[in-house]
Amino acid sequence: MSKSTETISARVSEDVLQKLKLISTETERPINFHINKALDYYLDEIIGLQIALDRINDPTIEVLSAEEAKEALDL
Repeated sequence: MSKSTETISARVSEDVLQKLKLISTETERPINFHINKALDYYLDEIIGLQIALDRINDPTIEVLSAEEAKEALDL
């Protein structure tokens, strides 16, 4: 079962394009494979970061210092 795909267009610098061509040649994988992997990784990181920021900025969530966390965990 294959995933549905969409075509998008993006402008990249010559430097990024050269890096994509190099990694594509070295890995024998198409450029779009590496673009998809890079975007997937980036988006996962951004989502995780946003969740962390939302939790830090939520006044209803108690934030513990490292010492308080160690004490709470009996370390």
